[in-house]
Amino acid sequence: MRFGRSNRKAVVLITAMWVMVLLGIVVIIYAYQMRTELLAAGNRANANIASDVELGGEQYVLACVDNIDGEADYVLGLPGEAIQVGNPQQQQGGYFWLLRPAANEQTYEFGITDECSKVNLNYAADTQIILLPGMVSLVADSIVDWIDADSNSTNGDGAETSYYESLPEPYQAKNQPMETVEELRLVEGVDDSVLFGIDKNRNGVIEPGEMAQGSMPLSSNGISANRGIFPFVTVFSKDPSTDMQGNPRINVNALATGAGGRNTVATGGRGGGAGRTAGRGGGGGGGTSQAGQQLLQVLSSAMSGSKAQAAVNAAQTRGPFTNIFDFAQKANLTSQDLAPVADKLAFLTGAATSSPGLINVDTAPLEVLMTLPGIQQSDAQGLISARQSEDTSSIMWVAQALPLNRAAQIGKYLTNRSFIYSADIVAVSFDGRSFKRVRIVVDATASPAKIIYRQDITASGWPLPQQIRDTLRTGRGPGPSMQDSVATGGSGPGSMGTK
Repeated sequence: MRFGRSNRKAVVLITAMWVMVLLGIVVIIYAYQMRTELLAAGNRANANIASDVELGGEQYVLACVDNIDGEADYVLGLPGEAIQVGNPQQQQGGYFWLLRPAANEQTYEFGITDECSKVNLNYAADTQIILLPGMVSLVADSIVDWIDADSNSTNGDGAETSYYESLPEPYQAKNQPMETVEELRLVEGVDDSVLFGIDKNRNGVIEPGEMAQGSMPLSSNGISANRGIFPFVTVFSKDPSTDMQGNPRINVNALATGAGGRNTVATGGRGGGAGRTAGRGGGGGGGTSQAGQQLLQVLSSAMSGSKAQAAVNAAQTRGPFTNIFDFAQKANLTSQDLAPVADKLAFLTGAATSSPGLINVDTAPLEVLMTLPGIQQSDAQGLISARQSEDTSSIMWVAQALPLNRAAQIGKYLTNRSFIYSADIVAVSFDGRSFKRVRIVVDATASPAKIIYRQDITASGWPLPQQIRDTLRTGRGPGPSMQDSVATGGSGPGSMGTK
């Protein structure tokens, strides 16, 4: 059978059409792949930008806390919202925020966080831990058992190695100080609801979407447990025995040891702060006399010579002292007498040279102050109110806010300096396309300050209001300030990824 000229043309036309269709399909597939590759390349580029901006945030925090001599009020007052890195208007760089929990659990607050404003779990007694928001005795005792060196269950409620070895995936109790707060997940009874409450994205703000899941029960002292214990606990705080100029403090308890002896203040239990620390005795030979001369010289700069000498005599005969308020009581000194020199005095016992685990009374929130033994909520609220108007450059302001005997009761747990800080850094690329979130802890006891802990928590989700993301994508910058604004939206884990 032979095809005519017209039939051959038709076959050629149909073949050409099929070739064009196939070529079109290939082009579409190739274009789709190119678009996917372009988006992926853009995502990678923006992720790299967000990472660079986050590193800029880390350097900012290190610079802020370096050489600040423990002055937490200064550090906490530094900017922490929408700080520009690079030139976002030129599509270079981005912005970062430093998130921290506010007193109001539905309010955003920005800035560096004072780790010394928290309860140090490595030095706190179970009687303190039980007073944290939402805490129960089983968990408090188990935390103590995880840290202490013995194998005895605290109050019969805690958990030791015998319990952990009975689990489907057995392990042993650590019986050593914790290295991170997240380590609590290994402790009997501790889960994310204990650590973070209903705060799913760990930003310290309970947004409407989180509240819809149901609020947490109140603590025995009436404080909300919505945010869990994470914003109020640490394992990093410490207070070196040096004054604001970095000079060694005078250990008043050295005078109570006699010539060359050592004495130890009995504090009982696992009490936190100075109650669990120790200080060096007077040394051999003339050590006590030298300490007495130093103390007399320091005290004489703040009071009459006769009063200073009487205080030195009291230090020799009525010590050792648990804290500066105890010394003021027993030496018949007032807060005005000791305020100018309080920073130069230490009350150490035994052989330690620092006081780990002290709480900065100048910056601690209500939830933390409520863990101080014997303190009432009215006392804690009184301290918070008083520090707004008192001169907090000396810790003796506490004796103005509380009776001296009450101040002496809690004084061994207190400091008014901070050398350990943390920052929850949220870094965003210039167009809002990618973000990175990292939590760091910084040690500023020496210069230069250094990062001692770093955790990428990007997977916890976008922790800022949605409008920031929206305005960044329109090229209008991050929008108006959110400082102290009430949460009206909010997102859970994975809400803002790279697109």
